[in-house]
Amino acid sequence: MKTLTHITDVGSSAHDGVDSSERIRKQYLRLGVEPRVVTAGQSPLHVAFTACTDVSLKARENVQKVLDLLQISKSALLPTALNSAPRNVAKSQANGQEDYIYRVSSGNKIDETFLIYGPEVLRWVLVFRGRAGVVVEKITEIHGVIPNTSNGSQFRSAEHLPLVHFLEVHGKLCEMSERQPVELNAIPDISPDDGSVVVVPPDEYGNGRIVARIGTFSEVLERNRIEIAGISPRSIAVKKSLTEVVPGVLSIWPSSNHFPDETLGVLNIGTRWSSGSTKTTNEEVIQLSKRLSNQVGERHRVKT
Repeated sequence: MKTLTHITDVGSSAHDGVDSSERIRKQYLRLGVEPRVVTAGQSPLHVAFTACTDVSLKARENVQKVLDLLQISKSALLPTALNSAPRNVAKSQANGQEDYIYRVSSGNKIDETFLIYGPEVLRWVLVFRGRAGVVVEKITEIHGVIPNTSNGSQFRSAEHLPLVHFLEVHGKLCEMSERQPVELNAIPDISPDDGSVVVVPPDEYGNGRIVARIGTFSEVLERNRIEIAGISPRSIAVKKSLTEVVPGVLSIWPSSNHFPDETLGVLNIGTRWSSGSTKTTNEEVIQLSKRLSNQVGERHRVKT
């Protein structure tokens, strides 16, 4: 079997907390699967963002062109498991609670199927993926195995989710589970509206990132400078690409992140490395990245 991906906000890639992701891995190993357990930040948005981000539509179309040239059929993407654990803060507990397992699929078999613990992860997946053609089901029971997917220890993402993931990959989930359809209009739409931006996780280079509807995204790029209250106390230089960014100048430019929902755009906020350096050394950008790391999921308005 090919490697299965499980994206989680528990554990860490090294040092303290790595035992949490290792417990998830061991459950897959018992099923004869070597998983790729990805630890993605500390919130439901981190998990959904990591699961949904992709290369550009043009790059995706080029894959199909190469496969066509070689006369190779395109395989459907394997299902991905996602989870976000509850936190100690009351609001975070409410947003991050695991609840039942949700299955998010599409009529287009090329689109990835997600198996999700956490209502807030589900809501963000529907933002980044879009709602068109999406089918959401609540998986309440696995016959003869899991009487209630919302019950168990606090670590159901390790105990239950790998089993459901495994059944989905083998095409047995539907016949072996009790499922309830979930109406999309019953799930709150938390998408950014026109004129607003949502803070998403910074990149590995220390640049902040925000996501906006394509109208707001395009409007920002038409300006020379913009102001976003709550993100920067002063205006930010607007650049069409990273190549235009001047080291030491706080700037905003289009990100290389793309989503299945093409009506969303991602913008980076930061600066280029100084000559001879291999990391961000600009103190303003370093502090901005730290602030934005604590604002993931918050909304701000672009000053018009």
